[in-house]
Amino acid sequence: QAATTQAATTQAATTQAATTQAATTQAAAMNGTQAAAMNGTQAAAMNGTQAAAMNGTQAPVTGAAPTPQAGRAAEPGYSTGVNSQSHYENEGYDGWYNNLAHPDWGGADMPLTRRVDPAYADGVYHPSGGSRPNPLDISRTVMKGETGHMSYRNKTALMTFFGQQVVEEILDAQRAGCPPEYFNIPIPTGDELYDPTSEGGKELPLRRGRYSFNTGYAPNVPREQLNEITPWIDGGLVYGTTKAWADALRSHSNGTLACDDPNCRFPRRNDLGLPLANPPPPADHFLKPVQRFFMLGNPRGDENAFLLTMGVFWFRVHNYYARWIENQANWTSDERIYNRARQWTIAVHQKIVFYDWLPIFLGLPNDRAPEYPGYQRAVHPGVTHIFQSAAMRFGHTLVPPGVARRDKKVKNCTVYKSTEHTAPRDHGRRGVRTCNSYWNPQDAVEETDIDMLLMGMASQITEREDNIITPDLRGSVFGPLEFSRRDLMAVNIQRGREHGLPDYNTARRNYNLKSVTCKKDINPQAYNESDPNYGNLTHMRDAIDRFVQLHRNHTEHPYEGPVECNIFNQTYEGDNVNLVGKDPTFNDMDIWPAGLLETLTTGPGELFGTVILDQFVRIRNGDRFWFENRENHLFTDEERDIIWKTSFADLIKKVTGIEDDDIQDNVFLHIDGDPCPFHFQINETMLEECTPQKTFDYYSGSEGPYIATFVCLGLWVVFLVGLLVFLAKHRQRSQRVKVITKTKSKSRRTKVDMVPQDMQPIGEATELMTDEGEREINVYLMTQPKLELVISDEIGRKLRVILLESARGLELWPAHNDLELILVRVNHDYDLIMRFQSEASRQEFIQALQTGLQPTRVPVNIMQQFGKEYIRNHAITRKVRQSLVEDFLREVFARAAQPSRSVHMGGGSGDGERRKVTEQVLEFELSKREFADSMGMKENTLFVEQMFRMADVDQSGYVTFRELLDLLIIFNKGSAEEKLRLMFDLYDIDNSGSLEKDEFIRMTKALLEMVNTSMTTERVNEMISGLFAARGFQQKDNLTFEDFKILMADQKETLQGLQGTVSGLPAGGDPAPSSKASGGAAAIAARRARAYTATVNDRRATIVKAYQGSSVKQEPARSVETPEETEVEKPPDIPDNAVRRVWIRYVRFVENYRLQIFWTFMFHLVTILIFCERAYYYSVEREYAGLRRIAGYGVTITRGAASAMAFTYSIILIPMCRNTITVLRETALNRFIPFDFLHGFHKHIALTALFYTLMHMIGHSLNFYHIATQNPDDLTCLFRDFYHFSDELPKFTFWCYHTLTGVTAILLVIVMAAIYVFAIPYARRYIFTWFWNTHKLYIFFYFLLVLHGCGRLVQAPLFYFYFLGPACIFAVDKLISASRNRVEVGVVKAEILPSAVTGLYFKRPTTFDYKSGQ
Repeated sequence: QAATTQAATTQAATTQAATTQAATTQAAAMNGTQAAAMNGTQAAAMNGTQAAAMNGTQAPVTGAAPTPQAGRAAEPGYSTGVNSQSHYENEGYDGWYNNLAHPDWGGADMPLTRRVDPAYADGVYHPSGGSRPNPLDISRTVMKGETGHMSYRNKTALMTFFGQQVVEEILDAQRAGCPPEYFNIPIPTGDELYDPTSEGGKELPLRRGRYSFNTGYAPNVPREQLNEITPWIDGGLVYGTTKAWADALRSHSNGTLACDDPNCRFPRRNDLGLPLANPPPPADHFLKPVQRFFMLGNPRGDENAFLLTMGVFWFRVHNYYARWIENQANWTSDERIYNRARQWTIAVHQKIVFYDWLPIFLGLPNDRAPEYPGYQRAVHPGVTHIFQSAAMRFGHTLVPPGVARRDKKVKNCTVYKSTEHTAPRDHGRRGVRTCNSYWNPQDAVEETDIDMLLMGMASQITEREDNIITPDLRGSVFGPLEFSRRDLMAVNIQRGREHGLPDYNTARRNYNLKSVTCKKDINPQAYNESDPNYGNLTHMRDAIDRFVQLHRNHTEHPYEGPVECNIFNQTYEGDNVNLVGKDPTFNDMDIWPAGLLETLTTGPGELFGTVILDQFVRIRNGDRFWFENRENHLFTDEERDIIWKTSFADLIKKVTGIEDDDIQDNVFLHIDGDPCPFHFQINETMLEECTPQKTFDYYSGSEGPYIATFVCLGLWVVFLVGLLVFLAKHRQRSQRVKVITKTKSKSRRTKVDMVPQDMQPIGEATELMTDEGEREINVYLMTQPKLELVISDEIGRKLRVILLESARGLELWPAHNDLELILVRVNHDYDLIMRFQSEASRQEFIQALQTGLQPTRVPVNIMQQFGKEYIRNHAITRKVRQSLVEDFLREVFARAAQPSRSVHMGGGSGDGERRKVTEQVLEFELSKREFADSMGMKENTLFVEQMFRMADVDQSGYVTFRELLDLLIIFNKGSAEEKLRLMFDLYDIDNSGSLEKDEFIRMTKALLEMVNTSMTTERVNEMISGLFAARGFQQKDNLTFEDFKILMADQKETLQGLQGTVSGLPAGGDPAPSSKASGGAAAIAARRARAYTATVNDRRATIVKAYQGSSVKQEPARSVETPEETEVEKPPDIPDNAVRRVWIRYVRFVENYRLQIFWTFMFHLVTILIFCERAYYYSVEREYAGLRRIAGYGVTITRGAASAMAFTYSIILIPMCRNTITVLRETALNRFIPFDFLHGFHKHIALTALFYTLMHMIGHSLNFYHIATQNPDDLTCLFRDFYHFSDELPKFTFWCYHTLTGVTAILLVIVMAAIYVFAIPYARRYIFTWFWNTHKLYIFFYFLLVLHGCGRLVQAPLFYFYFLGPACIFAVDKLISASRNRVEVGVVKAEILPSAVTGLYFKRPTTFDYKSGQ
């Protein structure tokens, strides 16, 4: 049943997590029941023993506890068998449910108790004491001095360090809070310890402590710090404060704790990895594995060798009782033996602490503690802020700079000197130096066992009760790596301010003590000349003088009045004290230094003594499991008597090899006659020096991995690009042989235009197609049948032909600053830009071209003054040429529609620009390819060839402005006969002047194909034969023009009314042509009949005469040879102002793409809002978390970008739901959503996602740097889901390669780079399969995205919030696609059509149901 009760009791830990009203309950208790208790028991005690002690007298204590008998205590007996059979409750570990009415009272990790008024600067949480002097100045002023003075009462060092383990038993509020809040101490410039070089600007780091999140948000609930352990004396430093921790310490055999050695001298090593405190030892200044420590109940039990000695001692005490109980009670249950041994260990500890140690520590009269009044359930045991931050730190003044180890009396009490193992820098000294044993305690303990340390501490007199603190604490206590030594006294002062403690006088009034009004009031004993120690207290009076003067010098208006106490008058008004003529200096003093200056020769002064006694009385009286409480049935009267008789010395002798003659009965005092007295008092000069303060750069060691990581990621992208180019080139080379073979075979069957095999190129280069990329080419100079420059691919297919016969010259622009680059320009084609392999190759090309063109009339001009950038900026690319073609055609059609239109050039803002365009148009020559593109037809069609032949009157291979204008005027304004003549010439393929029937049939079929009319050859022949028969031409194979007019007689009226439709002209058409215009068309037709024999100038003169007739205005004839005299009018819808033209293009673009613009805008608006929401959250709402304070606004950017990425990478799936889009396209939604734009929208989303991804990566590159520079404790606080060994510094490699978030981030970048690189147009063009296969990595990509968020590095996963909806839709859509049949179809034909349209022809399967969008 005891085990069952224990199990039920241990549920308090779970209940504790749910209990959030602890602070409120505790505060109520403090205002109610506890206050009553304070007015009762504690007040009575204060009025008796303590008050008398404060006045320096020795008053007897009524009803004091019995004095322990000398000699060995009796062993625990079980003769009565009472408790062996009785039912009793085992005490829990976490302190909960000790008080059944208030289960949280005394619970672990509960707020500290306030017995003094909070004095936060803002009333809520901001530290107090902002107007007080620097804590380091106070420490130097008050607590600096010569050490090595013996205690006035001969208190031993064992008493001092036993007191430290008492504090560790009831109080632990040292752990820093989360998020980290720094309350650093400014270091005065030139400080002897921390700034000897007077650099200035330094601070001693101090993080604020943990506090209850239920407090600190309003003045009525100020911040309350937490006590992480129970305030009960319940064996927490032996067993821990949780059941799990206690179980980890057990051997689970015979009720004992686990041992490290066969003789069970030491606890088990920490091979389980318990989270013991493991700061860096300042003597070594590097982190060590936590496994070196012994497993103790106290996480900080390995701080120093003396505290560890206490931990090992109580470990042995438990095992002693377990073995004794097992032998005497004949119990076999491990659980039962363990719990009973634990009860005995706790009981003797309670007795020794309260009745043996506390009276000596406080200097109580007759060394007697107050009588136990019985269990008082209304008393709150909580540790107070003033006890934690000030009063109990009185023990610091007693700490010696080191401890001497000694041997037994039989060995002459020999002092064991330090060895190289414990003092490698300066061994052979008399003791273990306190400052150099921090967090290296096992060295000294294992070297001599705890026996020598216990005997040494029992013989060594501790430091004097005064204001002077050993340098081992005042300046050389341990700190973090970045500040290995700190001033604990300054930390004490700063900690009191951080906890919101009020000033010294307020604290005294809260404890019903008189306010201090002058220096004498602080320590009356020091100023009492009749006191026997008056002469020894000079240092105390001097310290008080310096302390008061420091405060006066620090105030803005220092007090300059009298300082004698008798001039002050005190009046009391309730709890408030009004001081007439008071010195304000005493109303703004920190409690810790002022209370320390109260110190008496017997112990702590009035304030600290009151606070400490009050605390221990409440702990005892409020503990239901106190060993004296008969109501808990834990012990019989006989067993309690045994406990009363057990002393600390008795236990030492039981668990060590120390015997009666080796140690005194009262180990807390060493008086005359006690064994092995030390005839020296240890001070710091007898010991090795403390190692100096050191700093540490947490980023050290991260430089290489940081740089290498980002460089490798960049090189990965470069590698992918290189792989892309290599694969593309390799594919081209691997297919070249196949293509050559296939092309040669095809060229014999079809009309594939190939370069003759026996021709040698004059140059091999890379064409820099500035609009389309690059390609490898060969350049040929052909003189037969025409003079032309042929550009082919590497297998000989013609890619481009530049006619040179009619060229006015050939210009070569070799770049003078790029010896491989050259531009080739002719006047009627776009430029050819090439890069050769070397300068020699380029020179060979130039020489071959000059040599080949030398017999011709085409001059070669070499321009030497141009550079690479000039060539690139002034080259006439295909795009520029296309723009000129558009201007050319627009003007030709406009002039064809209105032959008489003209306007004087000049006076407008765009006069120079219009003149330049006019000159370009008049000089422009249209190639056959450009002619075909303008008609939307292929270059090699019969109709295009005939039309171009008709337009190219001078047979130069290019159509000029006048030649095309002549043709269009006749077609648009000519008579029916003139149009028939054009048609006859069009049908006359061989230019014989007569029309053969076969020519008529071929041209008719070409016209039918042009209008997308499909008709078989038989049907065409039948139709034409019928037409010939109707006119009586059955027997004629050749038709003259007269015959052709008869044949087309029925179409004469249609031809008469036929006019060319000129796109781009204003609606409504043009005015009907005048007779003069028609006459002009007739003249043009007559002139074209003589075209092949007349000169060009004669033909143009005739055209000019035809244009002179106008129904609007008669103007003198002008020469058309000089562009300056030509008057051109722009179409009425093209404004002269360039800005307005841009505006019109913009308006038309918006009109055409308004839906796309709207949805793109909405997409970016939502994305930006998502980004801003997260950015605001982490910049403002999560400012308290501290991450932004460390990482800067980089975390703001990365968090916003992360959410934007989550949205974009989710929504990108929607445009790829093709089945869903196909269905929605046929609904009314198609009017509002441009479903045909979704593929482009998919790419737009991808680019947006890439943008936010790059932003996220760049932000994290900064964040990782900042994080890698931080204290590991801060990082553990900020990233609570990520754990690392306490000896491991979480550098950049940890966050990047040892966390799920970091590893998945690296993999995501690798996968994403592959997807994006192989998605560029170049990859899709040359290695489409790689594009398709890398895009299939999206499944792995999304898997990594989910894992990346599950890492919870900064926040809970949010990706699923955006991803689930689109993912479900996409998955269903894919299932629909997978459910359909897939049939392989053969491609019948593939060709590139005009306007870069790819024509793909395949036989449609009979079961294929075509829908829009497929």
